[in-house]
Amino acid sequence: MKTRKLVSILILVLVVLIIAGSCATGKKIITVDDVVKNIEGIYVNTEYPGSLFYPQKIVIASDGRVER
Repeated sequence: MKTRKLVSILILVLVVLIIAGSCATGKKIITVDDVVKNIEGIYVNTEYPGSLFYPQKIVIASDGRVER
């Protein structure tokens, strides 16, 4: 009787975990426009002197244009 209860409880816990896991894996589709909106702005690294390939200041415009 104890074994039957234990197996029943373990199966119930396993089913709950599987259902919870399948609900938590929903994926959201994002567009390129959403990404550009999130990263637009002026980025300045004052601790770095800057160079030709790694500038100190980067400006990302809302239309996706990047200026160094």
